[in-house]
Amino acid sequence: MTFTIATSVGDALAALAAGARPIAGGSDLVVGARHGKAPLPADLVAIDRLDDLRRIESDDLGVRIGALASHSTLMIDPAVVADYTALADASALVGSPATRHVGTLGGNVMNASPA
Repeated sequence: MTFTIATSVGDALAALAAGARPIAGGSDLVVGARHGKAPLPADLVAIDRLDDLRRIESDDLGVRIGALASHSTLMIDPAVVADYTALADASALVGSPATRHVGTLGGNVMNASPA
């Protein structure tokens, strides 16, 4: 098993191109492995230090949400609350406050989590 800590989006993309799986918190990954749903990947790339992936930016074309934007951030972001109410409301329903604080939209999409 290899574990790479990406220091830039470029680092992360290079590791992904080589077959690594991205990991931020890894909660779904560990739970899945413990329950026998899927083995741990051979290669992982940590993306949790990439602040660019935490951003939520809006303009006239819409909103761009980084993969590491937490559910608690989505619940209160002015652009999301104003223009994407369903997303803000759905984020408020995810797990406990602690889960919403660390859980991300990207993590839920990556792992096909129904939350």
